[in-house]
Amino acid sequence: MSPEQARGEELDQQTDLFSFGAVLYEMATGRRAFPGPTAAIVHDAILNRTPEPPSRVSARVPVELERIILRALQKTRSARYSNSTQIRLELKRLQRDLDSVTTLAAGGSGRWIRSLEARRTVLLAGAGLVLLLLLIIVAGLLGPNKSAQLDSIAILPFAHDAAYPDGEYLSDGITESIINSLSQLPKLRVTARSLVFRYKAKDADPRKAGTELGVRAVLTGRVAQRGNNLIVQAELVDVNSGSQLWGQQYNRELADIFTVQENIASEISAKLQSTLTGEDLKRVTKRFTQNSEAYQLYLRGRYNWNKGTIEGFKKAIDYFQQATNKDSNYALAYAGLADSNLSLGSYWVEAIAEAKTVALKALQIDDSLAEAHIALGNIKLLLDWDWAGAEKEFNRAIQLAPNSALAYNQYGMYLAAMGRLPEAIATAQRALILDPLSPIINADLGWYLLYAGKKEEAAEQFKKTLEIDENYVSAHWGLGVAEQQRGVYPEAIAELRKAFSLSEDSPVLLGHLGYTYGLSRDAPNARKALDDLGKLSRRQYVSSVSIALIHAGLGENDKALEALKRAYDEHDFPLVLLKVAPWFDRLRGDTRFRDLLVRMSLS
Repeated sequence: MSPEQARGEELDQQTDLFSFGAVLYEMATGRRAFPGPTAAIVHDAILNRTPEPPSRVSARVPVELERIILRALQKTRSARYSNSTQIRLELKRLQRDLDSVTTLAAGGSGRWIRSLEARRTVLLAGAGLVLLLLLIIVAGLLGPNKSAQLDSIAILPFAHDAAYPDGEYLSDGITESIINSLSQLPKLRVTARSLVFRYKAKDADPRKAGTELGVRAVLTGRVAQRGNNLIVQAELVDVNSGSQLWGQQYNRELADIFTVQENIASEISAKLQSTLTGEDLKRVTKRFTQNSEAYQLYLRGRYNWNKGTIEGFKKAIDYFQQATNKDSNYALAYAGLADSNLSLGSYWVEAIAEAKTVALKALQIDDSLAEAHIALGNIKLLLDWDWAGAEKEFNRAIQLAPNSALAYNQYGMYLAAMGRLPEAIATAQRALILDPLSPIINADLGWYLLYAGKKEEAAEQFKKTLEIDENYVSAHWGLGVAEQQRGVYPEAIAELRKAFSLSEDSPVLLGHLGYTYGLSRDAPNARKALDDLGKLSRRQYVSSVSIALIHAGLGENDKALEALKRAYDEHDFPLVLLKVAPWFDRLRGDTRFRDLLVRMSLS
């Protein structure tokens, strides 16, 4: 916010230059130019107080950079730079004095490996270089020449040196960070992670990939780590012409993180365009931690979470927890903890309770974090049965991240549970527009179709999902239920057994398998599944809903309803589907079942 914004006056380009100066100040010092515990104090500081000179906060800030920053932060518009060209030229002059960024010639690679420095400085490099790349990309894409504007981009997975496989988490993390940050810009269409990661380790031609993905620009890159040294190459290519829009190589020792931030400021200002507002810049360059070790641990956590396995989720929890130990105010790491615990919720009920704790902690630190609102929405839906609260959280997440496929998808799950199936299907289809190759979203659409009674369409949707990922558990599970609903029991059992095997013996899947055995009049196998659930319950969480399902399949409705009553008393999260799931259909005519719907406010 500029002084003129605070006074409610008309805004112009110099307002954005003030905002840009505030961003430069924070990059150079790690502190805000106008700090304060309340909005009122910040408001007063913007109007009446001069920020502390950056060099007093950090002696490493060059005098010339300090002069540029303080001029941009003048209270009076006439005392600031008159336009972005002036500040760009000043920063260009400063850049010539900095020797740590080498511009790439088209087709050239430059020297790739240099000296080794302290391990700690490499960890700083990851976060700093992500910001540097983001700033340059945004500035290059959102230019003032509207005829030449590039409104869509794909960030292909950055390659890493195969000789150092441990560096894969860093190259993947930088790629994903850029995707997530650029997705905050409403005028820029950023290709989803699930689409671009198909090109991982394939040395794809940028123009061909860009054409296949339907974008106008493609960013490619390479990351190398040698002991204490980190090197990043990156190149932005115009898909139509094949020309290089921008290319750089960064060789970072980074004993001085602030030097990196100065380079970031210099590069972005050289590319700064009128359509990139100060608010845009803040969103894209937002740093969630200043602790380099915490940042590295977060990247390792997200790398393991993306594997989508039980072991991966467990490792992710460990890394995210270590990250929060390094920085107790690292909101994004708390959100990662919430995601990971939710992913384990069907195996350990305690995991969902832990997810609630860390999601609330994340939002206490940063209420603008869409990921945390999504996690809290899931918790209010699955754990608290707070229907209105869940919808509020999902809508807030969509408001904060309108390009988040995950936000739309999770909202779709809520809508389905509430019986608002046409809305759920439409919301899932919206999520698929944003992320068409996500197996999660594709499978969830299949489930919503199934709940709506569209068994054939659901089966086709699950088959489509398996074309994307042949081992995706939810798709085999859904296809099994769809075949079960069609009365094709051998195929249903085969799919459910496949899902159970892939799920690492999920009790939820075992319940569905036992239910299907019961429907097919295979009582021995149904009772064996019931016995196996009892054995599993000695070492992990087993939902009473799974037990109820098998009894229902065997026609033992009284026992099924008793188990559902226990599930209600235990606040079992699979009960949220009581209103719509077809596996409860055999019980719907019973007054005890209808009473459960009323007690859960689902009637």
